[in-house]
Amino acid sequence: MCSDVASGRGTSGFHLAQSFGCKVTGVDLSDENVRQSAAEALQRGVVERVSFQLGDAERLPFGDETFDAIVCECAFCTFPSKLIAAHEFYRVLKPGGQLGLSRPDTSRGCTPRT
Repeated sequence: MCSDVASGRGTSGFHLAQSFGCKVTGVDLSDENVRQSAAEALQRGVVERVSFQLGDAERLPFGDETFDAIVCECAFCTFPSKLIAAHEFYRVLKPGGQLGLSRPDTSRGCTPRT
């Protein structure tokens, strides 16, 4: 089981489910992103493997040791408290779980949206 934190429109979650066959729960702070991602999952016929819900990376709506892996692409740098978010990632990861973070390439003029 994998979580895509700050899942946006679900691109990473859909990729993980399709490429690796894992179950993915995306969580995003935006109602609109959650709504559109859930509609896309329904359209793609993958609602049994990919779901989305509203949530804050600094207060993840999951129990302790829920996920085998967490991905957070191009969003960690935008969190108000990276320390709290990191503690939340640790809390919801199972022992030995994996965390994947990426950040925008600001050398090419990309800047994170806030």
